[in-house]
Amino acid sequence: MVWVNELGRETLTSLKPSNVPVGPINFPVGSMIVREKFLQKDDQQPELLAAMVKRAPGFSKRTGDWEYLVLDGDGKKLRERTQKGECYGCHSKQKNQDYVFPLPEVK
Repeated sequence: MVWVNELGRETLTSLKPSNVPVGPINFPVGSMIVREKFLQKDDQQPELLAAMVKRAPGFSKRTGDWEYLVLDGDGKKLRERTQKGECYGCHSKQKNQDYVFPLPEVK
């Protein structure tokens, strides 16, 4: 499950699969995207939540001003807060779409 606030919703839903060329994509400052990560497919509660927050210009030029957060599955405890590391390592592949992966295609 992926959650996005109202500020980022329109931009997120406009993203195309990585192999489809698009013009520059820029999420508005304040956009928040949260993805649930489960250990097992049939788990009722996520193991953790991975979040991205679009910060003001100048926050982190390298990451397109995104901050990455990892929280416990219930969202009560912050495990990590970073502008680099594992999160950025993966998201850097999506630089042409403001470091954000498109939503999976619904079939």
